[in-house]
Amino acid sequence: MRIGAFLVALLAVGVVLVVRPGSDQASGGGAAAGQLLLLYNSHGSVPRLAANAGRYSYVVLQPWDTAGLRAVKKRNPRAIVLAYQEASAIARAPGVNGVTASGVGFSEADRHPDWFLQDHAGNRITENGYSYLYMAAIGNRGYQQAWAANVSRLLRRGPWDGVLMDDVNSSAGYHVDPARVAQYPNDAAYTRATRSFLDYIRPRLRATGKREFANMGGWVDNPQVIRQWLHKLDGGMDEAFVKFEAGPGQGYRDRFKWALELNQVRAAERMGKRVLVVTRTQPNDEQGKLYGWASLLLASSRRAGYLPATGFGYDDVPPTVGPAERDVGAPRGAARPAGRVVYRRFSRALVVVNPDSASHVVRFRVPMSGSGLNAAASATLAGHSALVLHRASSPRHAPPQRPVSS
Repeated sequence: MRIGAFLVALLAVGVVLVVRPGSDQASGGGAAAGQLLLLYNSHGSVPRLAANAGRYSYVVLQPWDTAGLRAVKKRNPRAIVLAYQEASAIARAPGVNGVTASGVGFSEADRHPDWFLQDHAGNRITENGYSYLYMAAIGNRGYQQAWAANVSRLLRRGPWDGVLMDDVNSSAGYHVDPARVAQYPNDAAYTRATRSFLDYIRPRLRATGKREFANMGGWVDNPQVIRQWLHKLDGGMDEAFVKFEAGPGQGYRDRFKWALELNQVRAAERMGKRVLVVTRTQPNDEQGKLYGWASLLLASSRRAGYLPATGFGYDDVPPTVGPAERDVGAPRGAARPAGRVVYRRFSRALVVVNPDSASHVVRFRVPMSGSGLNAAASATLAGHSALVLHRASSPRHAPPQRPVSS
């Protein structure tokens, strides 16, 4: 990101965002979005959670980590804490005190060969990269019955707020070549099987009084399927939100898919659902972390949680955006375009996102600070970057009204 007083030469060809003076004051109201923590390595989780729990609105832990659960609730009673459970895989891994990370454990499933996905030679199929995870025949009614009974028992036994079901997918292709699968020969068949799973477990989990979230693959590839499935859930997770590779500068969605993902967040919240998103970044990739957070802020209305994460291990408390970037206040209207950038006003901040690969210039008539700017009148937004800005002279006041494109 390059910063200048006016960047006159670039203004002739760049997009200009003019922030006009105004007098509206900051108002109260809930935060625009919260922070998400996925902590799947439960070893030593209590000290880490006790030190950081106040930051998070949503926390997902292994189902045996009740000590971590209590540590979160003690520090942050309003946090929604979910137990992790695989939906479409059977873990051949030891649990803790009889509790496993998959809704159906291997020893139970091993007595029912038809609960496993098989190739055309009758061999069980494991997930690519996870040899201990056997893919389940998610449409099999016996498997569904066992899964629902086990997870309902888990939720009733502990003070969980609900469950996060992993790998609720519209295709087997996220983990294996679909052509290998004998039971579900194409994506349409796999989608039908997953839908039948959701239809069966929904009333049974609702009877526990707990929440059901699902990590669903296909937010961009199968948006209509995801919206249909959200009707059967309390919330969903998009594990590759606006950036699907962790390397700096890599894996950004193009502008069309970026807009599609934001519309998915809006659609889910209009249905009264909650949305958890993960943006793939490195711990030191400040641009990637801020881009994912700011993109979520453009779409969310207080029912979302954000996590920047490197990989899929989730074994530590990762660095996230800073306190100033999190302190935006309540939304003041919807996101709006200003040339090629998109902005949204909040009660304490102005959020600007550039979803293009090319740079664009913005200018402010009121000096703004934040995201590396200090009382700046203008800035150049690099491709796939964002700003979360506060008034330089009175950061707790609302940004000026009607930012417009010049």
